[in-house]
Formats: sequence, C-alpha cells, structure tokens
Amino acid sequence: MEFGSILFHRLPEDFSDSERERLIEELKEVLQKFGAEFDEYQFAGYSSERYTISKCVRCGDLTLDEATSPGELETGDIFDAIARILRPGTCRNGECWCNECRQSVST
Repeated sequence: MEFGSILFHRLPEDFSDSERERLIEELKEVLQKFGAEFDEYQFAGYSSERYTISKCVRCGDLTLDEATSPGELETGDIFDAIARILRPGTCRNGECWCNECRQSVST
C-alpha cells in the first residue's frame, strides 16, 4: 500500500467554504475512479498580500520570508503539519532560499 498527499500552492484569496467543500467532494470522486481513498485535509491561509511565500530556488519547498512573517511559525498540531511544507527562509531580489538550503550552501 502506498500513501501520498496533494498540496495546493495557491488558491484564490476569495475561495469560499462552499467552493472548498465542492473541491473536496470532486477530489474524492476522482480518487475513487483510480481505486484510491481520500483520508483527510487541512487548509491554512497565508495571505500573499501579507506574506512573501515562494519556492526555494534550490530544493523547491515553499518558503515563507521571515522578514514578512510576524515571528517564527507557531507550534501545535496544525502548525507542525504546515511546517513540513512551508519552511522559514529569506527572499531577496526575486529569489527565495529556505534556511536549510541557505545554511548548507554557506558551509
């Protein structure tokens, strides 16, 4: 048995709760066609107007520019799950580097 996940990088800012529910129902139907099961989902909103979020130029992970964030990523179940896909880092001159990649290059 294999497990996988689906990540949506950018949903429209005005994506409503009813649209979200419709999206989940349609995903369930598509997965059933391929013999797969839908288990659970989590949505977390980080406004692109408030935060700079982009892919790390080295590893491709989504990176949150620490200069635009209100502090370190919060902790707790939902935030721990988010931290696996949204890494703290630095964005300058149109390039974002997660802290892990930036440190590995500088050593």
